[in-house]
Amino acid sequence: MDVAMIRADQVLTHVKLSGRMDVEGIQRNGLEFTEQVAGAGVNAVVDMSLVTFMSSIGMRLVLDSSRKLNSKGARLVLLGPRGMVAESLRIARVGDIIPIVEDLGEALALLAP
Repeated sequence: MDVAMIRADQVLTHVKLSGRMDVEGIQRNGLEFTEQVAGAGVNAVVDMSLVTFMSSIGMRLVLDSSRKLNSKGARLVLLGPRGMVAESLRIARVGDIIPIVEDLGEALALLAP
């Protein structure tokens, strides 16, 4: 898994993930992801359109970051998961906990005050 910062300010953190969210990917960049997404304590959009695989450890990373943000009064939205990743999130019912959207405008609308 690779993490690219799109936006980081006092209002929003927006990161784009790519590759595999498996044990190796999480070990390599999981801490960076958590620091970038949950560290600032502001609303976050996580673009998952380039994630090709997501294991349970990847789901846990996203859920833990969402919980950390919620404890700070902020929210996380997942943007554009595709294929098997979208199906895995649906089966695990992650969308019941974290909003999953297809469009950046929709994500920003969900996070608007």
